[in-house]
Amino acid sequence: MKSIAIITGIIAVFALAGYLVSSGEFPSLDEFIASSTDLTASPAPVVQAGHAREDKTVSVRPASADTLPDYSYSTTTVGAPRGSIQALVSNNPAKRELGLSYRTSLPADAGMLFIFPSPGNYGFWMKDMNFPLDIVWVRSDRVVVGVERSVLPDTYPETFYPPSQIQFVLELNAGESDRFGIAAGTVLKF
Repeated sequence: MKSIAIITGIIAVFALAGYLVSSGEFPSLDEFIASSTDLTASPAPVVQAGHAREDKTVSVRPASADTLPDYSYSTTTVGAPRGSIQALVSNNPAKRELGLSYRTSLPADAGMLFIFPSPGNYGFWMKDMNFPLDIVWVRSDRVVVGVERSVLPDTYPETFYPPSQIQFVLELNAGESDRFGIAAGTVLKF
């Protein structure tokens, strides 16, 4: 009896997945946000620039790049005043923990969008980063409240904080925020 219920459940999951794929109905950004619940109640998480670390969660940092966990990142397009950015979506504690760490580069016109379940004063640092970044602080209404430009890997363990509460962080290659016309007051579309 138990095996029949399991088989029925598996069939239902595959049927739903097939419907979603064939209908083009994939999770919205709001659903990505909803899936980014924290496992702890940390008052002021520290997130690594290029690598998110939230206090009191289990570290997912591997010993080396050869042992990186296999996280499949969805992507979204972020519209900026001077172009579009293809951003990896980092929407849960493990993905925010790993972020862009251990990578040797980020393609042009690419970035990583960190999504937090609620607005907060999230700090970022450059642990295990190999290239400089621009850190774009974004409120829940998609308005940029500040940009940390050209943050170097050797700034670790310094932690960078937004000028006010944010719900999103967009990381780009150093200098890309200027190229895309992103500054305080810019409204991003995603």
